[in-house]
Amino acid sequence: MATTADGRSARSERTRHAIIDALFALLEDGNLRPTTAEIADQAGVSERSVFQHFPNREALFTGVGERQAARVAQVVRTIDLTLPLPARIDAFVTQRAAVLELLTPTRRAGLLIADEHPAVARNIQEVQMRKRERALATFAQELDRLPASASAAVAAATSWSTWDALRDQQGLTVEEARSAVSSLLTGVLEISRE
Repeated sequence: MATTADGRSARSERTRHAIIDALFALLEDGNLRPTTAEIADQAGVSERSVFQHFPNREALFTGVGERQAARVAQVVRTIDLTLPLPARIDAFVTQRAAVLELLTPTRRAGLLIADEHPAVARNIQEVQMRKRERALATFAQELDRLPASASAAVAAATSWSTWDALRDQQGLTVEEARSAVSSLLTGVLEISRE
């Protein structure tokens, strides 16, 4: 009997993963408001299965957020804070670009439903706060010698909103956007070395 229960549990987990994978694929293809039918079709499951695993859109996006956090954790590495400023900027911007590229499809979709789903809105705010804190910690030694507005400038320069403006609105490649963010950071932080 335990084998049957284990089999059902494993099947259920595979279905849950397939649904989340399907939503990721749809979002990455630019479908930011996929229907349950589209998600089910992409996952190869019934709509009923989608609702069994995720009773509402908020639960589904919470599941996606958890998976997204795991994906981001694979990219994020500790940056050596003893590196010279140019090397730290390069390491930070390279890593941040990879993270923001991963986040973009789900971030765009999340923003579309955040007003209706408090858990999604909280997740967006928490991710923003963690990214801000990481940026400020990476450049703390320079920021300590600068006015408080420099911290705001670093946070803005390294935010998803800035990245999205560079990539989507200005049509820059990843490399061009990285270069732009590096220039912004250098402009703010190099002042502390004068």
